[in-house]
Amino acid sequence: MTRNDIASIPLLPITVCFSFGIILYVYGLGLVSGVILLLAAIFLAFINSYYSTLALAGVLGLCQAYINIPLESDVGMAGKQYVLHGTIDEITVSDAVQSLVVSIDSAGSAPNNLSPIKKTKLSVIYPDFIPEFKAGEKLVFGTLLEKITATYDLPDEIDPAEFLIKKGIFLRAYVTSENIYSLQESTGFAGFISQCRAGIFSIINESDLSDDSKELLIVMLTGDSSELNERTREMFTIAGISHILAISGLHVGIIAFLVSIALWPLYISGHGNLRWLLVCLAVWFFAIFTGMSPSVIRAAIMTTVYLFARILRRNSSSLNSLCLAAIIILLFNPDALFQTGFQLSFAAVASILLFARSLNPVSPRKQFAYNLMSYIAVSVSAMLGTSIISAFHFHSFPVYFLITNVIATLILPFFLSAGIIFIFTGAIGFSIPGIDSFIDLISGIITGSSSFINGLPGSSIDGLYFPAWLIIPYIGFIFFLKLFLDKPDMRRLLPTFSLLLIVITTIAFIPKTGIESRIYLSRNLRHTELIYSDRPPELTLITNTPNAPVNVSERALFRYRDFMARRGINAIRIDTSSPHSDRMIYVDNKKIALISGKKETFSRQKINYVIIAKGFRDKIEDICQSYTPDTIIIASDIHPRRAQRYKNECRLLGQPFIWARERPWSFGYSNSLKPIVK
Repeated sequence: MTRNDIASIPLLPITVCFSFGIILYVYGLGLVSGVILLLAAIFLAFINSYYSTLALAGVLGLCQAYINIPLESDVGMAGKQYVLHGTIDEITVSDAVQSLVVSIDSAGSAPNNLSPIKKTKLSVIYPDFIPEFKAGEKLVFGTLLEKITATYDLPDEIDPAEFLIKKGIFLRAYVTSENIYSLQESTGFAGFISQCRAGIFSIINESDLSDDSKELLIVMLTGDSSELNERTREMFTIAGISHILAISGLHVGIIAFLVSIALWPLYISGHGNLRWLLVCLAVWFFAIFTGMSPSVIRAAIMTTVYLFARILRRNSSSLNSLCLAAIIILLFNPDALFQTGFQLSFAAVASILLFARSLNPVSPRKQFAYNLMSYIAVSVSAMLGTSIISAFHFHSFPVYFLITNVIATLILPFFLSAGIIFIFTGAIGFSIPGIDSFIDLISGIITGSSSFINGLPGSSIDGLYFPAWLIIPYIGFIFFLKLFLDKPDMRRLLPTFSLLLIVITTIAFIPKTGIESRIYLSRNLRHTELIYSDRPPELTLITNTPNAPVNVSERALFRYRDFMARRGINAIRIDTSSPHSDRMIYVDNKKIALISGKKETFSRQKINYVIIAKGFRDKIEDICQSYTPDTIIIASDIHPRRAQRYKNECRLLGQPFIWARERPWSFGYSNSLKPIVK
């Protein structure tokens, strides 16, 4: 990239410095770095105002992060009973509960005694389906607040609480119908949006469209993916087109195109500027209607800049517009910088702007062939920018992404256009013959091609785990590739750079974790769960749960999937029997007994570790006499009062013990905790 290229995007250095300030705050360097940047800005103001501006951009990013990104919850609210008032932001419906994200704005001791508080996001679990909550509704409810804490007992374990914490949600509440004092629909513009969404849902769900068509239309036109079939989501991910399920620039571009076509008479009558203004309004209405995700806001800002440049008859830089979009989004929501959607959206567009023309082998003079090849060039460009980010977050790479992306990009405009016309005509009580069949046909092509790709051998490369630092040399590779394509004299450096990239990638992808002969006791409050990983490629899960093994397996596959993938484990064997059954496990010539029934299960012998689980009713003294254990582990599923009694007995006997609820335990792991004696 030349000096003139960089000069055409003056917002790029400011965007980088602003983002850097946010990163400094999040990683705990806010105070020191803020003072240094501020002093640097003052000093540089007398030398070079441009560099002073960059330093101030870093200070601004740091300040915005300090104001808007909570690093921990208000612990003073946890453990207390409140009546709260807030707005429902998100709803996720599962088989048993409705999970809400509620923005709390006031709290008190009674519904008529509420005071404003700093807006706090709260996770609300509601174990019923009546009422059926809607986004934007105002909710008043009483609850006991609980601090959300992620607990990790195994290396690379996944805790669902981690996802909430990353979204800035640190408090949880369990609410029943008896605790709800008021539920009001949103009013004003928000209420209008809510009514429009409800109307679209009704038109689509009550139509004769296929289930796949209904799912795709609702997701792509409203941004609501709560009812999306998990099978469809997984199928699109493996095929490499999961991005079409998220509202993005492609969707915004189609909306802008359709509105501009509908307003063509304004252009003919000499009101072209009014036409572009109305297109801008339509784009922003669509952005608000679909939930203002970072990708939609980015597309709306870039569209607005482009259209206003046309109105003012000025040239605009797409990369500069992209930087402006990033700055605006981060000004209002600095935390978006760490969201996967934000990263993928901006990386994809930046990569398309950088590479789409360079990768197109056809001359622009051959317009038809050039436009046709652009579909391939755009898909490859987007994958260049997003592959490393997607692989880092999702640990997989779609091998045949090019096929499905070209198909989806070609026919998606027809699908969305037909869907919009279908909804519009349905709203006015008119029906175009054959349009539902046309929508089903295109939906079938999209899902059918994805299903076909899923069935091909090696459709995705899974188990991609690598450190975040690998993204830095990859960015270097991207810039070198740009120079390589645009500057022929740089091509002589290709062998050296390629070798360096191969070495770095190889080092990063060498498995660093093998199979360990260890056993882990998870802090599960419902039942005792032992994880044993000495039988590759299988993970053994020993449990005393009365639940069906399939339920235990599904939960374990989610929670331990990273643990398994990093060790080449691809299956879970559930070792379970009737509740409160005892078990003996042998690890490295050590005997570990799981006792949740009677102590007489095993003959008198030396047992190194005795795990006492729910169902045990005897005395610790009897265990000590029968098995003379080195350590007694009191499992997490034992009630705290009973656990306290066992701890007191251990102390009187001088028996070393561990209470797993307080101190997770594992055998053979270097970080295993020492038992308590007194």
